[in-house]
Amino acid sequence: MRNNFIKKLIELAKQDNRIVLLTADLGFSVVEEFGKAFPDRFYNVGVSEQNMIGLATGLAKDGFIPFVYSIAPFVILRPYEFAKNGPVFHNLQVRFVGIGCGFEYGNLGSTHHLLEDVALVRVQPNFVYIAPANDDQTPEALEKTYQNSGPIFYRIGKGSVNILKNHKNFDPNKLQVIESGSNLLLLSLGTICSEVEIAVNNLKEQGIKITFAVIPSFEKSVLSEIKNLLETHDFAVTVEAHYLSGGIGSMVAEIIAENGLKCRLKRMAVNHLSDGVYGDEKFMYTKNNLDAKSIEKNIIKLIS
Repeated sequence: MRNNFIKKLIELAKQDNRIVLLTADLGFSVVEEFGKAFPDRFYNVGVSEQNMIGLATGLAKDGFIPFVYSIAPFVILRPYEFAKNGPVFHNLQVRFVGIGCGFEYGNLGSTHHLLEDVALVRVQPNFVYIAPANDDQTPEALEKTYQNSGPIFYRIGKGSVNILKNHKNFDPNKLQVIESGSNLLLLSLGTICSEVEIAVNNLKEQGIKITFAVIPSFEKSVLSEIKNLLETHDFAVTVEAHYLSGGIGSMVAEIIAENGLKCRLKRMAVNHLSDGVYGDEKFMYTKNNLDAKSIEKNIIKLIS
């Protein structure tokens, strides 16, 4: 996903000289091509993420569209105050490119995991959250949104993500309904959809019909579509590589409560701090009961 993102960014930068790329000493083997093509629009600020956001704020104020690129926790969590006081407060076109949210950097431990991204972005007014679901959607997500006003957080996978192969198009204003069924509504976001897709297919073989939808953003039109689906289902499950509080599960709970809906909700997310035992992404999903088997088990229990 990140390679597709940078390729599209280079393509757009050829047409738009406002595009600037900044990195905090990360992204090597990915960002070099941009630097070679546009040496006067590429800056490696070193291990200095807060300064990177400060520089991007100044560039955006002067009419550029700066993209700040790093491993997800370092691009948004470490310089969060700078993001709030700069791009968010002043509604500037700074683009935060967060690579590998959730457990994608599994073996590197908690410092490299980002389990707060939805909460961090959603709480700030005018901070747009964009989450393509696979490789094919990534370039289109960038092209359709990069000129938007205000700050954007792009949730980009670290490696290749080939899930949802029949859903190559990306629309930030439209919920991606992958399957339709009457038994239950399942909502997810990001690369953990790989586990969800396996669970949904297994359940389909057992005669359990699920409406499976992927959230691309938190635009009002998307939230309205989620509300409409919640109104027509008795049960809903959210699955996310995020802490239990503040993620899409919390967002769905808000929609249910504020609209007086009768839909029951089961939130599947990370609900405890790490015990210091780490492995790859698959290992971390299983450890936190977010793997396909756990999703399947929870859905069967809920509807029975």
